[in-house]
Amino acid sequence: MDQRRRTYSLPGTSGIGSQRTPSSAKCLAGNALRELQAKGKAWIKQPGPGNLYICHGILFVCYGIRHSPSVSQRPTSQMASPLPASSNADPESQPVRPRPPRIKKKKKISPGTIYAVVFAVLIALAVLIQFAVHMARTDPRDSRAIAERELEVNTLQPGERVIRTVSVFKRPAISYFRATRGILVLTNKRLLYLGLEPRDLLAAPDLPPTFEERDFPIDTAVHVSAGRTFFMLAKAVVIETPNERLRLGVPSAAWPKADVMIADLGVRRDKAVAQSKQERQFLAKAEAERRAAEAERRKAKYYTVRRGDAVGSIATIWNTTPDKLRAWNHLPDNKIRVGQVLMVRPAL
Repeated sequence: MDQRRRTYSLPGTSGIGSQRTPSSAKCLAGNALRELQAKGKAWIKQPGPGNLYICHGILFVCYGIRHSPSVSQRPTSQMASPLPASSNADPESQPVRPRPPRIKKKKKISPGTIYAVVFAVLIALAVLIQFAVHMARTDPRDSRAIAERELEVNTLQPGERVIRTVSVFKRPAISYFRATRGILVLTNKRLLYLGLEPRDLLAAPDLPPTFEERDFPIDTAVHVSAGRTFFMLAKAVVIETPNERLRLGVPSAAWPKADVMIADLGVRRDKAVAQSKQERQFLAKAEAERRAAEAERRKAKYYTVRRGDAVGSIATIWNTTPDKLRAWNHLPDNKIRVGQVLMVRPAL
């Protein structure tokens, strides 16, 4: 039998269930310790209430004092306390006390999470219902044919001819499933977008179509590039101007034509930039010449007297009077000599 599980009756204790205070327990622990050492129990080194436990007159060799015999009231930290540093007993021979299993409490879902999930489900249902109603109400109209007829009848100007045409669509964020379908047209004068607006869900089917028309000049202020549509689902043609930015989606089958149109517009824009640069250089040169002429005009004018000249004749040539000519040159009379330099107009 293991030494640490032996019990001994203490002298001078009687009555089962008698209570012991910590001070009396310490005295009885000392007596029991001396008795055990006399019997050869050399593994007990020092007396103290931390080594012995007394309950109902019985001495238990343990690692701490328990004032209550109830196991359920014992602290877990004392039940799992390590071996004392002064003990020579083998740690492997110590009794292992199993820990009580931990009961995991179920986490309650907060009301905020429940409301968020319900709100997300309602939004998904609204989107699905809108899509179903749109698919049921929208009839398969040929938007390209309608847009081309509108282009030829009411949109093109006299002398304007079509160079390239690409099918496009535009989906607003607030009504993504109701796309405005139409065409993007490059003419010899401008870039034109003509879109057939979607039919109202509650409108009569025999109403005439409505169109969205936008035109852009072919110059350096308009930049056309490739991009992506809303949610990055399809390729798009992006038209940027100083005041706005228009993004038009392109079907996959029509993207090669759109790519050619973007390249053509890029070449036209480069030519327009080069032409604009030449025009700016020409205007700058003309402005410099004008400023030089203006500066030259403001300078004072001088005339060298030749044989046969007189003050009156020189004044007539330069559209002035003899009095002004004599005043500007400080002449006391009309006498002048050949080779003399006269101011005929002062600086402005």
